[in-house]
Amino acid sequence: FAQAWITGATNLAMLPVAFQAFRLGLTYEGVMGLMTMSTSSAYHVCETMGWKLLGFDAGRWHHMDNVFAIASLMAIISGFAQLPRQSAIKEAV
Repeated sequence: FAQAWITGATNLAMLPVAFQAFRLGLTYEGVMGLMTMSTSSAYHVCETMGWKLLGFDAGRWHHMDNVFAIASLMAIISGFAQLPRQSAIKEAV
């Protein structure tokens, strides 16, 4: 049980970052942060405990975790590009 709690709780570090993104008007980045945090926590807890959450097993949560992790990396890369907030390229990400 302790391993499930620790692996799930470590994702909470993303919570203040996501709220800061929303406060700065970076809605896409905030949503990606929250979804990555949520799916990663669900995956690690389900994998460790052998549970199903919302009808999904650890394998399905792992798939969703990968999708949102990649989307978060894309958001980070586009942030490093220092594009204007209203750039059409930023909308494509």
